[in-house]
Amino acid sequence: MSADDDFPAADPPPSAEGPARALAVVPGEALRTRTLIAEQMRQLALGPSASVREAMQALQMPRIGDAMAQARALIAENPMGALVRDMEAAQAQLRALTAFPIEPFRTPAAAEIGRLMAEIKCNPVADWWQSEQARSQRQLQEAMAAIRRPYLDVGREIASFNAALELQTIGLAVRQNLGFDTAFARTLREDLGDWREPVDEPVDPGDADARTALYIERGVEPALTAFPAPTFTDLLDRAGLVLPAVPGGQGDPLEPNAFEGSKSAYAWLLHFEHVVRRFIDERMTQVVGPGWIRQRVHADIIARWQARQQDAEAARMARASLLDHADFMDYPQIITRKDNWREVFQPIFVREENVRESFHRLKPVRNATMHAGLITPQDLLLMCVEIHRVMRAMRP
Repeated sequence: MSADDDFPAADPPPSAEGPARALAVVPGEALRTRTLIAEQMRQLALGPSASVREAMQALQMPRIGDAMAQARALIAENPMGALVRDMEAAQAQLRALTAFPIEPFRTPAAAEIGRLMAEIKCNPVADWWQSEQARSQRQLQEAMAAIRRPYLDVGREIASFNAALELQTIGLAVRQNLGFDTAFARTLREDLGDWREPVDEPVDPGDADARTALYIERGVEPALTAFPAPTFTDLLDRAGLVLPAVPGGQGDPLEPNAFEGSKSAYAWLLHFEHVVRRFIDERMTQVVGPGWIRQRVHADIIARWQARQQDAEAARMARASLLDHADFMDYPQIITRKDNWREVFQPIFVREENVRESFHRLKPVRNATMHAGLITPQDLLLMCVEIHRVMRAMRP
């Protein structure tokens, strides 16, 4: 299995001049004011109230003296006047809100990178990289210097630098096929959470907020994704973790259009499943023989696959292999079955719990793509790391 088969040619990294797609956050009070105004406008659109009609009629009557002063007085006494005052108050509030400077992200100077690295007190993966693998500080400094988009959050320089450094270190480890190193898998849990056990109550796949809450509960580090969307995508790209386009999934999973973003993620996960099935079939056939499914897969799982195969044949959608009808979580069951693990997969994945953990991390975002749900930065982080991690390990 070649690298080209698994990972299509990557597009060039996004330009630093590309449009940012980070969502602007509007404070709650301003939103409430705007909502009140919108409701009053809606009521006026339905037709003028009695008091407004009276005011309009009064304005049409001949007056002696300052007609404009009388008009202002009439308007001030009816709902239209309240609307004008609300609009003026909202404009004043928005002016006050925008008077506060928005702290930008910036790129550190080359000389600053070493100082920031020295100030970091705890960075699990970077600490593992430098101690257990005896990797040089210079290697990490070069990785950080290669980042072109501004990633230092002004006022939170250490925290944002630490998060960017962690992403680059994860990428270095995965690219060198250390993704299933026992020490790396252990320290990775401090960033991506502990997923060795399955989720007891699956969340609604269309509920991005519930999925994010699950990630936080499991221990996914929020700082790793606390960047503007273009910067976060660039950080993944520089780390070698970005997922290049695959047929049927052109575009960025963080595309603001939820359907387009989900379609891209769905295409990659579908491609990932295809590669996993091919890998399992090839390795099991080499060791056990072409009849490995009946010998090395539980009878209940085979019965489920056969039922699906019959349904597919009835609908004239038959697939080439019985394995093509497997569920996503059937793959780790096949891999970690005791005889399969001992004879085929242990040299590749080292520990059974690591395999299950990878698929558990991928399952929520995979379920979300089945419903064209919004793909969040946390979804993208787990998907990029685990797809690269597993596919690198599966290469001969």
